[in-house]
Amino acid sequence: MSLPAPAATERISETLARARGIAKRQAEQLTQRQVKATHRAQADAAMKHADAAASASGTQLEEWEAEWAEAMGAIRLAGDASEAEASARLQQWSELTQAYGTLARSRIEQRNARVQIDDYESRLARTWQRVRGESLPADGRSQDVLAGDLYRELTLTRSRQEKKNTLSQQIADDQQAVAEGRQAAEEATRIIDKAAGPGRLPHDRKPRTG
Repeated sequence: MSLPAPAATERISETLARARGIAKRQAEQLTQRQVKATHRAQADAAMKHADAAASASGTQLEEWEAEWAEAMGAIRLAGDASEAEASARLQQWSELTQAYGTLARSRIEQRNARVQIDDYESRLARTWQRVRGESLPADGRSQDVLAGDLYRELTLTRSRQEKKNTLSQQIADDQQAVAEGRQAAEEATRIIDKAAGPGRLPHDRKPRTG
């Protein structure tokens, strides 16, 4: 902007003042244009950033929807199933898993019990055969009753055997005592006979009379 020519009557100070005013207005206008340009650049940058964010969000949303659909397929639900439906299905699966675990443990316990029962019956049959020399009777008595009868018989047999062993030991002790007594008596007799000498009769012999 050019400065108009001063009037013939305008003083120098007035001309300078007028020039300063024009310069100030030009500076203000320039500043406003710069501010507008800066705002416009910032707005353009913000718009680009928003567009990029929206694009990224859209991509992330598509990826999340794909993952969600895959997860829902794994639990036998539609890809657009709601969170409530997914939670309900997961609860059902959790309960089903617990029930299956309980059933599996029960089957294991039943197999173990069957093995123990079979082993018990087999040992009972072998013991019955060994003790009585015959197979288990099929007279309607249960395994427990037969085992009880066999236990009482074995207990009685063991008691008799213990008594027999005790009596046998007593007899052996008595025989040993008798043998030791005889041996001691014979030793004493020899000592007495030796002490009596050849001219005397043994202590258990008496001279004949008449």
